[in-house]
Amino acid sequence: QRGGWARWADHEYKLARTKDTWAQHQAAAESEGGHLASVTSAAEQAHVLSLMQVKTDEHVWVGGRLDGIAWTWSDGSPAPAHGSVAGGYQAWNGGEPSAGSEDRMIMHSANHPAPGSWNDVAGSSTFWAVYKRAPGGLTLTVGGSAQHVAADATYFGLHRASPSRTQLVALDAADVAT
Repeated sequence: QRGGWARWADHEYKLARTKDTWAQHQAAAESEGGHLASVTSAAEQAHVLSLMQVKTDEHVWVGGRLDGIAWTWSDGSPAPAHGSVAGGYQAWNGGEPSAGSEDRMIMHSANHPAPGSWNDVAGSSTFWAVYKRAPGGLTLTVGGSAQHVAADATYFGLHRASPSRTQLVALDAADVAT
């Protein structure tokens, strides 16, 4: 486990234990190389619910959002509407998603009558969250800001070698020890 991230299947997950809005959590997840969790199978649903066992009465943000008329995950993949077979796995609570200004998705807590089910709520509400990212990579600190970088990417930047000379540098993340 690194920085609260733990590997499961082919991704790493993190339970963010602060009550923030959907957008605040999404920005925090992105700064660590991830996004709010997309939930694409019953096994993944059970895993995310298991992360929530530390506080069984806390609902959490996951990555579902309503973009116009279609639900998507924050990683860009489609999320299914209630009753839809398109988009794959779904776990909407009965009668959800509803209408109106409820345009972001939470997963119900372990002590909810339908634990782990999804509900649409206003993005301005505050909850804990579950983040998801590809495994590996490393965290670089640039200009005082920590940024997660993928293990299989090359990053470019400028390095001031002297007051009169600036160099373009490349960093292959696979060559850097984590």
